Amino acid sequence: GIRLPVQVYPMFETAIRAKAGRTPEQHLKVISELWSRFSEVAAGNPYAWSREPKTAEEIRTAGPANRMIGLPYTKYMNSNLDVDMGAALIMCSAAKAESLGVPRDRWVFPHSGSDCHEHPFISNRWSFADTPAVELGGRRALELAGLTMADIDIVDLYSCFPSAVQLGAQSLGLSLEQQLTRTGGLPFAGGPWNNYVMHAIATTVRDLREGAGQKALVWANGGYVSKHSFGVYGIEPCEKMFRSTHPQAKIDELPKRSLAAPADAAGPATIEAYTVMHTRDGEPERGIAACLLGDGRRAWGTTDDEQLATAMCHDEWVGRRVRLGDPGSGPGPAGAADSPAGGRPLLIYGCSGASARPGGRVRRSVPFATGRRRAEPGRREGIDYHVARLDARFVVLLRSNRLGLRRRRSAGGGRRGQAQLPAGLHGARVPGHHDGPPDPRRFAQQPPWTESIG
Repeated sequence: GIRLPVQVYPMFETAIRAKAGRTPEQHLKVISELWSRFSEVAAGNPYAWSREPKTAEEIRTAGPANRMIGLPYTKYMNSNLDVDMGAALIMCSAAKAESLGVPRDRWVFPHSGSDCHEHPFISNRWSFADTPAVELGGRRALELAGLTMADIDIVDLYSCFPSAVQLGAQSLGLSLEQQLTRTGGLPFAGGPWNNYVMHAIATTVRDLREGAGQKALVWANGGYVSKHSFGVYGIEPCEKMFRSTHPQAKIDELPKRSLAAPADAAGPATIEAYTVMHTRDGEPERGIAACLLGDGRRAWGTTDDEQLATAMCHDEWVGRRVRLGDPGSGPGPAGAADSPAGGRPLLIYGCSGASARPGGRVRRSVPFATGRRRAEPGRREGIDYHVARLDARFVVLLRSNRLGLRRRRSAGGGRRGQAQLPAGLHGARVPGHHDGPPDPRRFAQQPPWTESIG
């Protein structure tokens, strides 16, 4: 399936590269030099998980200690989640700090903040090379503090992957040449999931106290450059009271793309972003591509063909015409003039949600036609799936306890979630959206919330 950050962020990278007009070699040099600068900051951070500075050549060169994971990202370009770290912040009123005897030069004031998100499902986003919510959210946070980016001395951008930093810097009007991290970033300072931002704020507070600047901006990110939070800080209180904003309504009005159903997407398409996932031995294993159809809709494609996956590791594939094959049709000739001769077409995956492996056990299964209506009112829409194979009548929901879905028992009285996937039946997960589901009449005979899969 297509569900992991290590799969999605490299695709953003190829879209950024194409927009910048760089060759793969030129762009790899840019991002490896960016990451080398981050590693140098981590080397000077006493709380960083990895304090060994890396050269740009070390970072971009794949090898036994730095294997390729998702093209073009080597291991050193990926967030380091295998850490044991903690951070804490203490907030109080100025009166309380004074009564406790906290020296005045230790005080740091929050000035303003904002929270917003991109279109939640990346299949809906107009472009993978732009983050309009970052632009608007960052600008509004600064406006509430009576500042512009030119007034900011200290910046920490969320840095799980190079593409996140580039998208954030571009949207905020920052240069990649300036200092964009105070910690060294998630790959080097350490990436304890979203708690990284707690470390970023704590480090920013220390830097403000030590005179590195007078005003700071910290950007937090969650998901696939999806959710954003901005904080503006200073060593002097803001002229106005602390204020925050949520400019989501304007972001929701921005253009969206529709996701083509698999049957509609079969045929010619143009790659807009892609990656190739590699084995632990560094061998190309699976090609993944986001594609645009002639009418502007988006479709997702994957290939497990080693020849095609290997070919995708060379030259530029963004802008290349390919043929998407119906996932129910099985292997077949590529059928596109610029596809490698003898290769298979990319298989269409117009789906989102959880993945399932052949023979694997799933927590819950729901009929496609009824699943979306079962999310509790007021909660995040937890089921939003297109099934990759048109003959499959199931979706899989992982971590559903986090999505606000009530536990129910099936019609037979047993608890959902112990269904066995038949061998050979694959689900796929793409952070996509819910346009054009399969014909609900195909599920008319299957009652909602049962354990059957077939």
